[in-house]
Amino acid sequence: MAFAESAPAGEFDCDVAVVGGGPVGLAAAIGARLRGFEVVVVEPRGAAVDKACGEGLMPGAVAELLRLGVRPHGHPLTGITYKSAAHPTWRQAGHDFRAGPGVGMRRTELSTLLTERAASCGVRFRLARVESLVQDARGVTLSLASGNGDLPSTLRSEWVFGCDGLHSSIRGMLELDPPPAPKRSRRRFGLRQHFAVTPWSDHVEVYWSPRFELYVTPVGERMIGVALLGERGLDLAAAIAATPELAARLDGADAMTPVRGAGPLRQRVAQHARGRVLLIGDASGYVDALTGEGLRLGFAQATAAVAALAAPIGLAAARVAPATASDAPATAPVAASVAPATASDAPATAPVAARVASAIASDAPATAPVAARDAPVAALAASTGQVASVPAAARGPAADLASAAEVVARYERGWLTVSGGPTRFTAALYALSRTPLRAAFVPAGSHVPAVFSAAVERLAE
Repeated sequence: MAFAESAPAGEFDCDVAVVGGGPVGLAAAIGARLRGFEVVVVEPRGAAVDKACGEGLMPGAVAELLRLGVRPHGHPLTGITYKSAAHPTWRQAGHDFRAGPGVGMRRTELSTLLTERAASCGVRFRLARVESLVQDARGVTLSLASGNGDLPSTLRSEWVFGCDGLHSSIRGMLELDPPPAPKRSRRRFGLRQHFAVTPWSDHVEVYWSPRFELYVTPVGERMIGVALLGERGLDLAAAIAATPELAARLDGADAMTPVRGAGPLRQRVAQHARGRVLLIGDASGYVDALTGEGLRLGFAQATAAVAALAAPIGLAAARVAPATASDAPATAPVAASVAPATASDAPATAPVAARVASAIASDAPATAPVAARDAPVAALAASTGQVASVPAAARGPAADLASAAEVVARYERGWLTVSGGPTRFTAALYALSRTPLRAAFVPAGSHVPAVFSAAVERLAE
């Protein structure tokens, strides 16, 4: 990582540059904009960002989205059921979420909703890839390549949020990448595919086998996603075939998407920030997808990062005015916001917990009317044009921020507060899953339902 001796001449382009246009990066951008920061999202892909993931939003993630003025839609998820892959009918453990439903929805649709919300808040976009970064005492200069033949350009920001995923280039530029894992390491990978079949359950179903896990998530009226987690070399079709109940349910079902992969999943980092760059989401380290809470943690980390910047000056949450007079606070109940698109779906959903409703009401971000669901993300990004320089007098809160060291210390504390417990829980569960005790997981959950329910509630929140 390069540090400059002095700041370059000229004004800052923005207060916060968010690198990565996935859901976590967009959530960070929206949160920063609602706190009054000038924000630019840097992302090289001009379409909704997709990746291999389970696509289930836990109730806690739904609450975070509503706080940002985003109403997720899709198939309600009322709980989680674990099944023994070989004998699912007589070895299973299930639990219904107490705080109301989560949501199963396509990753691309979630990215589109977040992009529309970000654009309505005044977040600006650069369709470019970060080639390098240089820090100095006052800010960060990003060197950008557009990928369309334009000459390289730069973006000058006081702060950078690195939200560019498992294999984060920003983390590499900060020299926080872990050393290469030994060849004998049993690294884990993920695969995912969608099938045209009517969901048979409102639960996320996890089929647990000696060598892998299959996660089945309803994401639409006639669509389910199947995600496979295991060591390198596993085949999704073979894993389904080795799981009798799931194979029977998918017999004759058409594949709606190609198989997508991700991994290796385990990513270790020594720290979560350096200088004026904060790592958020998978870029800040990752244990495993075993618990399915990646987006929930990413959204919470984004909130912690924004709070670390805003804490010295106590900014109000409602600093940014609504885009239009018709905007209204996003205070609809979760059950309504995740209602199926057609009346024929219409499973009953429990009301959200009071804590979710009060959290939404206390933040009350303005919600701009959402554009058509199929509006191309590229068009939204292109409409913002190139980033203009922002005069120092109009930059808002960034000029009053405390030193970078204080912000980094606040973020490290915030990151550990929201992520420390879940990370340790996932690491412990993952470690146990690699011992002979793995075979006892589902039977133990069925015999000690109170313990299983407590574990699921921890994931849900």
